[in-house]
Amino acid sequence: MSCFPLKYLVFATLFNWFSIVSLNAAELTLNVVAKNQKVGTLFIELYQLAALSADSKKVISSERFEFNPKAKTTSFKLSELPVGQLCIRMFLDQNNNQKLDLSAMGIPLEPVGFANNPTLVFGEPEIDKTCFELSDSNNLQTIELKSNKRRKKIKTK
Repeated sequence: MSCFPLKYLVFATLFNWFSIVSLNAAELTLNVVAKNQKVGTLFIELYQLAALSADSKKVISSERFEFNPKAKTTSFKLSELPVGQLCIRMFLDQNNNQKLDLSAMGIPLEPVGFANNPTLVFGEPEIDKTCFELSDSNNLQTIELKSNKRRKKIKTK
């Protein structure tokens, strides 16, 4: 008996699996609108809501880009994302500590943006307010980076 047909079976199985994975992957274009921002690193975080509650989340992707404040709108493309409901949070790290700085009351001290551009009166919105449906094609989100006008100055290194 030859293992030759088994090789074809394995190849066919892998080919089918990769085809299914690529069929369920989507691309997202993010237009980031930033008015009067400073230089920093833009962190983009994508989540899916966990099945247990609207507060629990599962990280899908975390990307970082050097941000050019001279452009009023900057576009980013994210690929190989799962089709379905996704949530987005992004922030402009201006002091290079790789995290979003918050006040004692939970108010962002650095520019921040979310899918659906919710208001930030009481700090970060509930995660389910930052979700949208990612489809197989034509996926575009425009997110405005917002700053707390009364925020404390952050020390830069």
